Amino acid sequence: MRDTDKHYRINPGENMAITNENEEKNSLQLGDHDSEIFTFELPRKIDGHSMDLCDVVRVHFINTSTSKTDQSKDVYKVTDMRPAEDDPETLVFPWKISGNATKYAGNLAFRILFACSDGEGGYSYKKWTDVFKDIYIRDGFDNSEAAVADYSDILEQWEKELFGTGDSVIENIKATGAEKLEALQNEGEAQKNAIEAKGAETLATIPEDYTATYNMAKEGARTKADAIVQTAQGEAIVATDCSGGHVRGLKVFGKTIQGADPSPEYPQELVSVENPRIMLAGVNLADVKNMEVHANQSLSISEDGYTIVATGGADKPYTSSIIEMDVAMLKGKKILLKADKITNTNTAAHGVVQLNISTPNGTFYLPISTYALIKEIDVPADATKIVLSVYTNNTETALSADNTNTVEGLGVFVADMPWGKYKEVQCLAVPRTLHAIPVSSGGNYTDASGQQWVGDYVDLGKGQLVQQVGIKVINGTLAPTVFAAGNNGGTVLGYSYDEIGMVKILRERCNKLCDKLLPYVTINPDSYKNCTIGHWIFNSAGSGDSFMLFNVGEFESASEAQEWLAENPITVYFVLKEPIITPLTTEEIEAFKALRTNYLTTTVLNDAGAWMELSYNADTKKYVENATTADSLTLVDQNTGKKYKLVVVNGQLSTSEVA
Repeated sequence: MRDTDKHYRINPGENMAITNENEEKNSLQLGDHDSEIFTFELPRKIDGHSMDLCDVVRVHFINTSTSKTDQSKDVYKVTDMRPAEDDPETLVFPWKISGNATKYAGNLAFRILFACSDGEGGYSYKKWTDVFKDIYIRDGFDNSEAAVADYSDILEQWEKELFGTGDSVIENIKATGAEKLEALQNEGEAQKNAIEAKGAETLATIPEDYTATYNMAKEGARTKADAIVQTAQGEAIVATDCSGGHVRGLKVFGKTIQGADPSPEYPQELVSVENPRIMLAGVNLADVKNMEVHANQSLSISEDGYTIVATGGADKPYTSSIIEMDVAMLKGKKILLKADKITNTNTAAHGVVQLNISTPNGTFYLPISTYALIKEIDVPADATKIVLSVYTNNTETALSADNTNTVEGLGVFVADMPWGKYKEVQCLAVPRTLHAIPVSSGGNYTDASGQQWVGDYVDLGKGQLVQQVGIKVINGTLAPTVFAAGNNGGTVLGYSYDEIGMVKILRERCNKLCDKLLPYVTINPDSYKNCTIGHWIFNSAGSGDSFMLFNVGEFESASEAQEWLAENPITVYFVLKEPIITPLTTEEIEAFKALRTNYLTTTVLNDAGAWMELSYNADTKKYVENATTADSLTLVDQNTGKKYKLVVVNGQLSTSEVA
């Protein structure tokens, strides 16, 4: 909710003075109720403090009659302060004027409190604006009497009330000395003890289930659990109900793949997620405002980037303007090229909009036109360049007269969404190599195909790297503990876990975890000699101990096997029994803390094919609008696992537990 007029501006500084940028908004009609909105804007940071962290924003106001005999005082609680759509470093919020502010013809004054709760009933940050007192409530069209009246004495008394009785208490303490101060402290302590005793007595009479619910609610309030926290997952994420605040959490998971099945003769490299780069963008990934003329065109682009007007083509073939896309972020992903409308003054010109996708094997073209405004493509994983072009002439023949190609609502998207203007991209480097093992069950994430993985991951919200996968290289340094002829040929070699520093893992987790061998998962645990050439197993070897056993061919002796392994080391990936947790650097944590969602729609991509999990504060109104099924309206308490359904009762959000 925001008006389109000029705003009240809250200026940084000791007094946080308020200025009115619209002189027409210096008066209100007597009795107006919910018909006027005042919009305020302020810098996101004031004196080094991030104002968007304030969970208490209140407009305190007083309406005083011209005679100064009548007053109406109230507080408006701001619930939707958010970044401005055109400037994330500016915060905006509305004040919807109620009848309590226009009750009497005369003066309306206000000041605004910004505060951060400390979770213990106080504030860790608290700052007031200066009083703004130049609004007049008119009875009819004449406000001259209200404008000349002096309300300074009323406002001075009101300000004292706003700050409570703290000042008078301090003066009383100063006047009466240490004895009364000690008495005051003793009385306060006695009252506190009495309240706590009574609270404990009352709490003891409440059934246990209700007590637990109360404690949960109290802890939830302390941690600001009133915010709706959404989670979205994927290699490409599009969240459509973001509040526009700081990112709550971001996990980046590992993945390890091989190009083909390995063998001792044809080993296959194990390729993992390496140094992924994360990108947070808006709905539209094409920065058309920075499009440049490529060949023989004139180009005009509207301020918001919605309308592109390109003219050219006379006496010249292939006339276009272009913008290069971030190929690293888009390769391997499904993307859509889309426009709301394309019109050409010369239909013979083939005035199209087109993505040109270069690969080592040639160039792919994805054109849209007047008659086909949306197309999608799976960008090849080996793409080396992606260029978005607006053509006025896409033929090899020059035109007799210029063609004007007008394109409205052009964009590149990862989902079919309404047009939105390009938002400045935020990038975050994750300088880590992250591995993962495909498993049939017990994974810590499941990808879009349904495959589960046990993977390393970076938890940026908690500031830690969690390693789940161990790597062992068998290089012949040690003589094999097991050396036996295989029942199906070759020689079965084996090393105990303790010997090579591995922990016990399950056979069903041995899926493509070796650069030279395939897992042999159907073997009878007591018949390890059945392991065939080119395979490996984790097995008891009949001794009760845990072994890694494999068959790479036939050897005459253990020393011969050692020599072969020295020249042909085997790399094995395995699941750690206990994860290894390492703190991230201060620089990495601070870089994450700077990330913000875009208001409503945020697109999250990465250039390494990594699976991601994004946690963010949802915009309440949009969340409810998007929730079209009961399941999508279900919240889960992270402490108890209980589910609660979000419902709207008499226009207010409420929850009810789901059985």
